[in-house]
Amino acid sequence: MKSGIALLVIFLLTATGSHAQNALEGIIIEKYYISDENDSKAEGAGYLPPGSVTYRIYIDLATDCKLHAVYGVEGHDLIISTTTAFFNHEMYGAVTSNEVLASTLMHNLVMLDSWLSVGAGASVYFALPKSKDDEKNTTKNNDGFLQNNHPDAGIPLKERDGLMYAYPQLAVNFYGIDDGLKSIFGKTNSRMQGQEFKTNNGSWACFGGAYGPDKENLVCIAQLTTDGELYFELNIQLGKPDGTVENYVARNPQGNEKVYPQLIFRSSSLKAGQN
Repeated sequence: MKSGIALLVIFLLTATGSHAQNALEGIIIEKYYISDENDSKAEGAGYLPPGSVTYRIYIDLATDCKLHAVYGVEGHDLIISTTTAFFNHEMYGAVTSNEVLASTLMHNLVMLDSWLSVGAGASVYFALPKSKDDEKNTTKNNDGFLQNNHPDAGIPLKERDGLMYAYPQLAVNFYGIDDGLKSIFGKTNSRMQGQEFKTNNGSWACFGGAYGPDKENLVCIAQLTTDGELYFELNIQLGKPDGTVENYVARNPQGNEKVYPQLIFRSSSLKAGQN
């Protein structure tokens, strides 16, 4: 554990001054799916209230740039919370998308599981926004769920699944946050009001850096399903083609850090139909 945190510190200390092109071009929040009464009837999946929203968070990177880590350090908290609870599939869910087996995706509500990622959408898939996906090889639900066509979620999940086959997937590495994440994103479901993960001494990261599945270079870092208000506050480290790194923080930049207000998100701020 100590060696992992030390590595994170090394990452941060290698950051250099600004260069002509910023590595970060934007943060994209996609409403992936909105559940209905039919979905709430799935057996063996866990508690999913009607109206739950599945959000995907994407980091939009400049060409040839990579995601190194999503982190929290002293002065820069990493926070993910909901006013209710996150949905986690009780049979086939996982803390990271890499651990969600592609063979289980067609079962009831597996595709709505909450997880963290460095690009993967499941064990042999990259995640990408549904609007960037094609209609080929869309996952078909075997149990008659995930059929809702809510206008605020854009393209129906039954038409495009936001997954692109690519193997092997880049692995998620955790430093200092394993236990806390398992309590929020493990195979558990709770109706407890208010769940929060918060750290100022840990990260999830990718050795060598993570990249997107196409030239647009969008890297999915999380999928979160909840019927409550979603809030997050993130800090990210990105690598550039010249070997330098840039640290983007949600607030209170120090030294060469770059403040990026979009790293703070509250779902109530989204307008109807906005992604």
